[in-house]
Amino acid sequence: ILEDEAFARAHLRLLPEAPPEAVGRVRAALLERQREQGGSRGWRWAMVPVGVAAAAAAFVVTTSEPASPVAPAPLAATLASEGVQDALQPTEDVRLSFHGSGTLSGTDAAPRLAWESGSVEIAVTPDQQIDLRVETREAEVRVLGTVFEVTRDARGTRVSVTEGKVSVDCDDGEDRVILAGERAECAPTTAAGLLGRARSFESEGSHEQMLIAAEAGLARAEPGSAIAAELMVARIGGLVALGSRAEALAQTQRYLIQHPSGPRANELHRTAAALLLQDGDCAAAWPHLDELPARTAAEQAWLESCPPE
Repeated sequence: ILEDEAFARAHLRLLPEAPPEAVGRVRAALLERQREQGGSRGWRWAMVPVGVAAAAAAFVVTTSEPASPVAPAPLAATLASEGVQDALQPTEDVRLSFHGSGTLSGTDAAPRLAWESGSVEIAVTPDQQIDLRVETREAEVRVLGTVFEVTRDARGTRVSVTEGKVSVDCDDGEDRVILAGERAECAPTTAAGLLGRARSFESEGSHEQMLIAAEAGLARAEPGSAIAAELMVARIGGLVALGSRAEALAQTQRYLIQHPSGPRANELHRTAAALLLQDGDCAAAWPHLDELPARTAAEQAWLESCPPE
C-alpha cells in the first residue's frame, strides 16, 4: 500500500471518521514507522490496516470538542410528615423515608437536609460522589455512601448506620466515623436544649442521665435566669430519685434562697419538708410546711405525728 499512494488515499477516504486532511498525516506516520522498524513487505501489509485505524482514531479523539459538563440541578423541598411515614426521592441516587420535618436544599450532587425533628432514613447510592449532608442543631452528618437514619428530638441528634459509614461532627467538638451497625449521639449544647434532654430522661425514669444533663445545662446557663432555675429543679429531682438526700436538700435550700417567690417555690418547700421529715427533723420541716397555701393529707399527717419543738 505504501508504494501505491493513490490506492492508500482511496482506502483512507472510505473511513467516515477520517477527513481528507488526515490522509497526508497518516501516510507520513506510516512511512516514518516503516523507516524505523524495517522488515519484509509481508510485515508491512499486516500492520498497515492496524496503523491506519489507530491513526484515524487518534485524529478523531484529539480533534473532537470535549463534552460540556452537566450543571448540578438545584433542590428545594419542605419535608413534613407527622402522622405517617412518608417518602421522597429527590434524585436518582438519593432516597428519603421520614417521619418529622425538615428542609431540603443544595443540588443533586450536593444535597443539604436541615432536619428539625423526628426521624429520617436516607439511602445514597455508593460511589457516585454524592456530597449529602444532614444538619441539625447539634450535629452535621456527612454521607460516605450508605443507608443511615437521623433522629432528632429533645435529647439531641442520634445517628444509626445500616450500610456503609457516615461521618458525624457534633457541635460539642466530638467528631467520629460510624460504621454499619453502630450508633452515635450528639447532645444539645445550649442550656435550654440540655433542660429538654434532662426532662426527656426524667419521663423515662433514667435519673442518672437526667442528672448528667442538668449538670451540663447549669454549666452553660446564665446564673439567675429562668432556665437556670428550671435546671436546678431538674438536678434536685435527679438527686432525690437517686437517694442523695443531703445534697438534694442543700440544692433545694439554695433554690429557695435564690428564688423565694419563684414558680417552683411551693413544690420545693414540699420537697424540703419531705426530706427533713424522712430524717426526723420536725423542727426544720415546719417552716417549709408553713409556707404552703394548702397541705395534702400526707403533709397533715406529718404535722400531727411530728409537732414543732
